[in-house]
Amino acid sequence: MTTFCLGAVYGFAGFCSGPILGAVLTVAASSGSALRGAGLLATYAAGMAAPLFLLALLWDRLDLGHHRWLRGRGVSLGGLRLHTTNLLSGMMFVAIGFLLIASEGTSGLEALYASGGAADLTFSADRRVEALSEGVPISVTLAVLGVLLAGSLVYGFLRRYTKKPAGRRG
Repeated sequence: MTTFCLGAVYGFAGFCSGPILGAVLTVAASSGSALRGAGLLATYAAGMAAPLFLLALLWDRLDLGHHRWLRGRGVSLGGLRLHTTNLLSGMMFVAIGFLLIASEGTSGLEALYASGGAADLTFSADRRVEALSEGVPISVTLAVLGVLLAGSLVYGFLRRYTKKPAGRRG
């Protein structure tokens, strides 16, 4: 029963990213190289996490947690007591649901992509990236990514622990 519930929750939450993850896993499994498969999965994971890292960076840099407009406030609608951020996010989810129903799960967008030239642009970019990446071994790419990751971690560590305390001057 637990497995069924986990699958049901994933099916509800992962209906948009699930097919893409399935495609990436299929390509990684059929690539013929464990290193290439690992590189594909690492790239996919980085692409999924990059917007979250950017949001976290902006949240800290702009001190968004202390802005009143972002925190919202409580409102009463009839006998219900709601929070404005919950109300807004609920309306956005309903709007996304209507969009998915109206576009038949985004399958109706294929003609829009084709007429706007987005499909040709995507295939062209894919061919160029593939041509560029054929000359670079995946081990070199992963090593460069590892060095960049290690460098950013060291930079963050040094930045955090070399700051002067806020109350002291001199």
